Amino acid sequence: MAYSSSGPIPLYQDQGQQRHYPERSGLEQDRRPSQSNKKRFQSFEKRDKPGRGAGRPNSKPSGMNDPYDLDIAPLNVFENQVIPVGIHNLSKSFRPNMATIRVLSLGTKFIPKWRDPNLKHTFKNFGDFNRRMQNSMFFSETSPGTYQLNNKFHLKTHFVSPETFNEVNEFCWLLRDGISDLVEKFIKPDSTSNLGKKEKRALHKLVTEKNRVHVINDTDKNLGPANADKSDVINECKRQLYDVMTYSKLSFAEMESFIRKCITALRNTVNRHFYFGNCSQKEKDFLLSNVYNYAIPHFYIIWKILKNPIVGRPIVAGYKWIFTPASIFAGHFLKEFYSKFDSILNDSLSLVKLLENS
Repeated sequence: MAYSSSGPIPLYQDQGQQRHYPERSGLEQDRRPSQSNKKRFQSFEKRDKPGRGAGRPNSKPSGMNDPYDLDIAPLNVFENQVIPVGIHNLSKSFRPNMATIRVLSLGTKFIPKWRDPNLKHTFKNFGDFNRRMQNSMFFSETSPGTYQLNNKFHLKTHFVSPETFNEVNEFCWLLRDGISDLVEKFIKPDSTSNLGKKEKRALHKLVTEKNRVHVINDTDKNLGPANADKSDVINECKRQLYDVMTYSKLSFAEMESFIRKCITALRNTVNRHFYFGNCSQKEKDFLLSNVYNYAIPHFYIIWKILKNPIVGRPIVAGYKWIFTPASIFAGHFLKEFYSKFDSILNDSLSLVKLLENS
């Protein structure tokens, strides 16, 4: 039996049975409903309280409904003013409950608040901050009394300048005292959380079962998270990697030989330009900084849900590859070149600003 706001509706299985209901007439409509009927239909009455959710029924109707629809969504769904974007479920076996949908709809960039912030080690890195400020003054003095900051292509070290500047020390300690006063006066312990108990349990379950059976990742064009079976993700990666027109399969020995060739070619190119004076010693050290300490790029996909059929977008993340410093070096000078042309956009933000001003 299914229910609506006006009373019971016979399902498909009940249509063969004959049910006798009293004929509606003026006399029946004027008659006061019995106490049993009042109890029976009490759950279908609307909320009388004004405000959010006032016109929603107390009961949840059966059938396929949007869980975030304003007529049936629980009040706690919108309690932190985050508009849910939903989840694209591409899995054949993943059946999320309401709490899991709630957590995933907040996006993969959502930062949950598990406990109160730890303010005991607020100035843990204060000494390193003071050291970097002193180094900035030490390396930026081009002439006596003239300071020019130059942070291009520098390598991170733990160098401590032999000279100290009283102005820098005074500024750092004044900044520390001001932050300490703000922490003591205005920041109070907050026991509230941006997730409910059910949502926390659902998030903990997703973290502990990460990539075991299902893989949750972002989608192309930032259209919300997508969940897919691990086997489907592996098959899609294999389908793209087995494309011999785009990728070449290397053995372990071939991979080591390829890496040695890359390092040799990069060293010869940098040394040649350094010999002719096209780059400084600082730039040379930057370009060769990943020759010994490098990481092989890893391959993964994000789903392009706007395609039919849905396919994966290949991404090769090379954050610490041998040529990563060279790519940063070339991109720096190319930006100064192509920024002079009006027909070339620097990034996506430039397109947004252009559309806003037009």
